[in-house]
Amino acid sequence: MHVKGEKKPSENEIIKLTSYIVHKHYCENDVESVISLMDDDIIWHGDGKDEYAIGAENVINIFNKFKGCIPKCNISDEEYNVIEISPGSYLCSGRMWIETDKSTNVYIRVYQYITLVFRWNDNGIKFCYANISNTCKNIGCGKKDIEFPIKMSYSDYIYLTKKNEEQEKKIEEQKKKINEQEYLLQSLIYTDSLTGLNNRNKFNLLLNSDFDEKLSVLGIAYFDLNGLKKVNDIFGHSAGDEFICRAAEQIQKVFFGKTYRTGGDEFVVIDVDLNEAEFRSAVLSVKKQMDENNISSAVGISWRDKNCSLKEQVEEADNNMYKDKRHFYSSNNIDK
Repeated sequence: MHVKGEKKPSENEIIKLTSYIVHKHYCENDVESVISLMDDDIIWHGDGKDEYAIGAENVINIFNKFKGCIPKCNISDEEYNVIEISPGSYLCSGRMWIETDKSTNVYIRVYQYITLVFRWNDNGIKFCYANISNTCKNIGCGKKDIEFPIKMSYSDYIYLTKKNEEQEKKIEEQKKKINEQEYLLQSLIYTDSLTGLNNRNKFNLLLNSDFDEKLSVLGIAYFDLNGLKKVNDIFGHSAGDEFICRAAEQIQKVFFGKTYRTGGDEFVVIDVDLNEAEFRSAVLSVKKQMDENNISSAVGISWRDKNCSLKEQVEEADNNMYKDKRHFYSSNNIDK
């Protein structure tokens, strides 16, 4: 603050002081700081016809009513100009965008004009005149007060529309993230971590649903690997995992998306597209590919084109698989 006898303030200091007052009022709602810079003899008026006061006491009473009433605002595109209208007196005129901060959940944006007159006296530099108004483009000429609220409302409408679009964009981005997270969660819940196939959870989900109620055909193939225990015992569990993955790859090649790993070395195929000949041929193709890759397996099949029942056919395929497994071990004189 300047006092008598000091060098007069420069135009730049007047601009900084005006900006300080604007920010204290709109950004911080710091009424005391604004009042401290008022001259004893002061005139103030705002936009409305009744917003007019003379004298420090009256103006201070008005500003005290602003306490806690002005939401936090952000100011941009400030522009100020200063004229020394007489020795020690300065007129500072400025314009800027003022918009409420997003934290307030209030959406108002206006283009504001401000004019302050500062006077240099024994108390330093104080403002003795203040005028706050909106841009004259918002005010109608010759139409009394009709055009002003219409244009102001339209300006607010444009601003609110923009903010609404921004919010909708954020909501869409959040929805996208939630969908991605849900997809990832579904993958974790229903995908076998070792093979990438559908897992037991997804198999049980189908088993306990009305999945088969309207099916015209249903083919089930139950695969069980031979010799996994031997691989684990001799070469270790890493080799056993690799053995399982190679087997899963052969089944997935033929029955993509239709294969479930239901146990350590057990796989179930659920097919609703192929006729019986095509289905059995596809299963034989898997067996052939496994043999070519030195993977031994037992398999059981169940296929129906009426009275389709997932539970019944899984059980039927499981029983047929065990018949095939017993035949394998007995014909090869292998002890399980």
